[in-house]
Amino acid sequence: MTGARICQNCKQNFIIEPEDFQFYKQLDVPPPTWCPDCRFKQRLLFRNENSLHKRNCDLCKKEIISVYSPSVSFPVYCQSCWYSDKWDPCNYGKPWNSTKTFFAQLLELQHRVPHEAIQGYNNINSEYSNAVNSKNIYLSSVIIESDTVLYSRYAIQCRDCISCFNLTKCEACIRISRSAFCSRCIDGELLENCHDTYFTSYSKGCSYCYGCINLRQKQYHIFNRPYSKNEYERRLSELLKLAYLDQKKLVDDFTITQMRRGVIHERSVDVEGQEIYFSKNCRHSSMMNFVSDSAYCFEVTSFSRNNQTVYNLYDCTIVGDIAIGYEMVGGGRSSRIKFGVITDDCMNLEYCMYCYGCENLFGCIGMRQKKYCILNQPYSKDEYIKTKDEIIKSMLKNEEYGKFFPKEFSVFNFNETLRWEFFPLSQELATNQGYRWNPSARTQYKITLIKDKIPSSVDNVSESITKEIIECEHEGNCNENCTKAFRIHPFEFQLIRKLKANLPKLCPSCRFAKHLRNTPIFTAEVRQCQCAGEKSENNVYKNFSSHIHHGNNRCLNKFESVYSSTRPEIIYCEDCYQQEVV
Repeated sequence: MTGARICQNCKQNFIIEPEDFQFYKQLDVPPPTWCPDCRFKQRLLFRNENSLHKRNCDLCKKEIISVYSPSVSFPVYCQSCWYSDKWDPCNYGKPWNSTKTFFAQLLELQHRVPHEAIQGYNNINSEYSNAVNSKNIYLSSVIIESDTVLYSRYAIQCRDCISCFNLTKCEACIRISRSAFCSRCIDGELLENCHDTYFTSYSKGCSYCYGCINLRQKQYHIFNRPYSKNEYERRLSELLKLAYLDQKKLVDDFTITQMRRGVIHERSVDVEGQEIYFSKNCRHSSMMNFVSDSAYCFEVTSFSRNNQTVYNLYDCTIVGDIAIGYEMVGGGRSSRIKFGVITDDCMNLEYCMYCYGCENLFGCIGMRQKKYCILNQPYSKDEYIKTKDEIIKSMLKNEEYGKFFPKEFSVFNFNETLRWEFFPLSQELATNQGYRWNPSARTQYKITLIKDKIPSSVDNVSESITKEIIECEHEGNCNENCTKAFRIHPFEFQLIRKLKANLPKLCPSCRFAKHLRNTPIFTAEVRQCQCAGEKSENNVYKNFSSHIHHGNNRCLNKFESVYSSTRPEIIYCEDCYQQEVV
């Protein structure tokens, strides 16, 4: 039986599918009262990845970098102090009080327990980054087993990459996103096993390409047209001398005439959503790798690339190597986690935040290697089970159990969170909805190089440009946490010169926002394939091959796509797309 509901937050209709009810029954939680979109946005409030603050450690007093501003109400410890035996998180616990609501007691605990200044471990020369276990990482987050990554998010086993988003095993790449096994690629997205490309996207096994889209196993192509090696190099040299915006316009004018793949699934079975790889039985999800039997998830992966270890996940966001989880944001190598914020190497946790190496906890914060605790208070196993059952009964009565942490539990300003980065609101709208806002108390830089004077080409530019304070092209006139000015990192300059890329004109915050705005993964709409025989629906793109299933008639295939009908892209179904690119 399908359950029709009205979201208690946005008041829009949503559906709970029969298999959803089975999952909730398996985990012994009530069905959600918020729609999937509202649940996703709520989890993003608890994720600050790149807004960093200088402050002092509240234990050793040394100056540190932290995701928490100096104004937060709880102590913040540097990593050395937080992981030391100089304090015990159980000392901040209190017994469960049946006369008060659970969320009220958990919120009080949150304001007592010391928090880790920044997440990550085994890092070298990576102080200005968050959630990493790598070396030489700068102003980046969620960087796993990588070396020398700057201004990037979500990278696994990458090296020498700058201003990139969601990469796996890439090397020497600049401004590319959602790509894997690439090297020396600049300005592109959805690339696989490519090298030495410029402004190339949706391509596999390609090299020495400029401004191309939808290519397979090609080399020496410009705007999808083949060239000899000598002619390619001559033409490429001419193109790279153009200003970045002039190159971008040429590329955009060409790629908008080419069809796109309406839904991207690779080596997956029975999946719904966008950019799902090596997965099965996943619904309403995006950016999934090696995941099974899951729904309403975003950015879930198996670090070991094994889809037998990541399964039964609902409403999980930015997690890896998790089995059986519900309403999580952040975390890895764990199982049976319900309502969690960054829980690593844990098992059987509910309503816990920042807990590592723990088992059987309920309502705990900042615990390490602990068992059978509630509100950071230790219990015997029998007492733990009895007290937990009493709390859940009380929470059900108060309509608390089954809901993620209320927004009051987010200690970050709205414009520091992924909620704002993915779904931006103006300061006025955010504050009217009860969110806190950082009034952008950024340093007022003395700009030494205005945006109009940034060289178009790196040729004949000396390394002294790394000393300049460069004006961001947006000048702060955007809703992207623009820093208004930036510097070019010395390594960034060296790689740009080596790859003959353009110098950046946007600050790192605006560069990342550009990746997100170009990533159509958050909405879904039923579309009809725009292939109409020889030409596309708008008579722009002409097919290269005959399509057996519809011939010269319009294709009647319909599918759910993240490309809305208001967007300009030409969208093909999987059958028509494969006929064109294979």
